[in-house]
Amino acid sequence: MAQMKGRNKTVLGLFVDGLDVKLAHLSIKGRRITVNELKSATLATKLHEHKAAELVAGEMGDSADPFTLPSGPSVEAATEPVSEDNNAVLLGLLAGYPRNKYSLAYSLAEPAIYYHVLESDFGLKGKKLKTRILEEMRNIRAFQPSEDAVDAIKTDDGSLLCIVREDGLSLINSLENVKGFMGGRVPLISGIDSADVSLMNLVRLNYEFQPQDVCVVIYVGVEFTRLIFMRGGHFYQFAPIIGEGYDSPNLPNTVYSRLLLEQDNLAIPHISRIILAGESHRINFKEFLVQQLPDQEIDYLLAPMLDTSPLSAEQQEAVSEYAVPIGVAWKILDQANAELYNVNLLPSSVKEGQRVFKLAWHGYLLMALLFASTLFFTWQNLNRQYPPPFSW
Repeated sequence: MAQMKGRNKTVLGLFVDGLDVKLAHLSIKGRRITVNELKSATLATKLHEHKAAELVAGEMGDSADPFTLPSGPSVEAATEPVSEDNNAVLLGLLAGYPRNKYSLAYSLAEPAIYYHVLESDFGLKGKKLKTRILEEMRNIRAFQPSEDAVDAIKTDDGSLLCIVREDGLSLINSLENVKGFMGGRVPLISGIDSADVSLMNLVRLNYEFQPQDVCVVIYVGVEFTRLIFMRGGHFYQFAPIIGEGYDSPNLPNTVYSRLLLEQDNLAIPHISRIILAGESHRINFKEFLVQQLPDQEIDYLLAPMLDTSPLSAEQQEAVSEYAVPIGVAWKILDQANAELYNVNLLPSSVKEGQRVFKLAWHGYLLMALLFASTLFFTWQNLNRQYPPPFSW
């Protein structure tokens, strides 16, 4: 593990899937990252991050890029007001954590996030690369994202997976609504990530792969299911998202069929490992897949590189359920780690708004000296203009 740097020593990772919101409380203790608490709550209403895109979902037809959702009108205009009950749920989750003792990070799933693959990075990095990505986007989308809404990671074959935040600010709006109960300020927000990237980061940090090993991460959520193919520990391919969650009666068969189809389409002779995350344990998905693939290595996601000793035995077994919020919190705590996809889609306006003017001790000393010198020279000037009638 790379040396951990930065001022964030405690991070709360959040992920919202439908009405379900999960929180993972991670911190740095010594040189180890510790999972202190895992908890979840149920929202009163959905956040509806990207209702605008859903309304125009059929415009691009079957020829659309499989990673790209169609564009539409302004998302902010179509976003519904945040429920007061949702604010109370969020406040309840954060209660007990002193606002100035932690930072927040959260992950977004489709349709608040969309993906597009480019053949290369054009030999560019940083701002120049983002500018080139935005130029490429102009050729395929009517609605153009801002620079701070775009990031990218390298795939296993050297191409570029572009990650674009379509909106995803409802959670920040909720925090603004409840800041009066949190000392008048919103907690420091360190980052916004993609749920899929958070999952891949957690896998990359806890598993070792040979260059040709193909791993499949299956995330079973409340409202969707995702299959992520990784080769040699790098992103390889996303299977089209399945719009069904764990309570869908035929979901295990649907996922199994999709797995075989994608393996055939990608011409993968052997899958080295299948890792299950999310709500997989609720439907005993491991047992189902073992029956279908008895010779395949299958298990729920494990995180041996984390210290989970503060958790109860029951919560330690539920780490895979909280994989997304754990992944996004870990990334903030360990940003110097080369194994991480360091994606951050936090708007620049939020970053700027969080910058607070701070002074060290010598700064306050200089301010005191400035005040004293102003008084002294003002007094001296008055003495010259209006000398006293006598002197001692």
